Amino acid sequence: MRLENLRVEELGGRRRVAATVVWEAVERPRQLLYFEAAYPCAADLEASPDAFVLASLPFAVWQGEKRIHVDGRICTRLRDGLQAAMGIYAQWYRHCRPIAIEPTGGFVATRPRTPPRTASFLSGGVDGLAVLRANRLDFPLDHPESISSCLLLFGANDFEFTAAGPVAERLAAFERLQGRLDDLARAGSFELVAIHANARLLSPNYPCWTSIGFGAANVAVAHAFSRRFTKVLFASDGAGVNPHPAGAHPLLDQHFSTAAVHVRHEHAALRRQDKLRLLSDWPPSMSLMQPCHYIRVPPEGQINCGRCEKCVRTMLGLLALGKLSEATAFVEDDVTPAMVRRVPVHTRAKAALLADLVEPLRQIGRHDLARVLRRKILRFRLSPRGLRRH
Repeated sequence: MRLENLRVEELGGRRRVAATVVWEAVERPRQLLYFEAAYPCAADLEASPDAFVLASLPFAVWQGEKRIHVDGRICTRLRDGLQAAMGIYAQWYRHCRPIAIEPTGGFVATRPRTPPRTASFLSGGVDGLAVLRANRLDFPLDHPESISSCLLLFGANDFEFTAAGPVAERLAAFERLQGRLDDLARAGSFELVAIHANARLLSPNYPCWTSIGFGAANVAVAHAFSRRFTKVLFASDGAGVNPHPAGAHPLLDQHFSTAAVHVRHEHAALRRQDKLRLLSDWPPSMSLMQPCHYIRVPPEGQINCGRCEKCVRTMLGLLALGKLSEATAFVEDDVTPAMVRRVPVHTRAKAALLADLVEPLRQIGRHDLARVLRRKILRFRLSPRGLRRH
């Protein structure tokens, strides 16, 4: 793989940094890889080789490329981290082999901005909101560890794009989300940085994205903003210390730092139900949390679909805490066994998250829901996918 023509493009109120991706061992056409943001935040957006290499490397490894060649310099810390990450990929998946990293300018340590600033990722989901809430409880606003910026990404899902560009319906939904989070930013004393990125299009399929690509492609955004932050917090998925391979994993994410931007996988041991408990006493989160997969965009004025796996799982958690009726982000104030039966379970991580809800539901007397969950989890664990090693 070659990353060529790293460049900055001004788009009238917005800045885009881009590179051309040239596949060498795989028969794929050249692709445009970009990160884009609006001013004034975009003034700190730069065409960082570190960002483009990090976003691309997992997909190059997965598809059997022999090297990743890039115009420019790569940070020495990121070089060592990517070599460690590729070693983990190789342990997890037999077809993944470490590849050479070849920057034309060699390896040179980057320097952090001063004074230090901390950012985190925020999508409106439970994990990111819990990181923000915990940070506000732990650090005063003038502390360097206090979150001063939150990164909101458009482009993490392949259904947000077509060959012609962003899907209008998805873009409109994203802008509504951005409006809600802008309100939270004003109340919570942080800036919201909305970023459009398309690294997801480098992934050949969904398994590649979820297995090794997701975390790196998202964290890469922070390195394109190294003039704005010195640390970025990337929320854990709420499955606790997950023993199974995953694209965002505490074993991996710690290796995605440079000398300028430190990446921290936050709340690795905090379970999803603990996060909901943390958020249930914070009214803003109860009115705007958006765990929804958005496979189908909800009707105007409705934040969550209330039917997808993440919606139902979140509502079950709030129900177990006695808080679902207070969560105005959801139209529903109860969960039925029929709603749970319709929820698919495709991965070990999802099965583990659902398993965590069985006992809390039994404790509040919802044995009907607990029984349906137990049956679904058992069926998955006895299925070929559940029995598979990875």
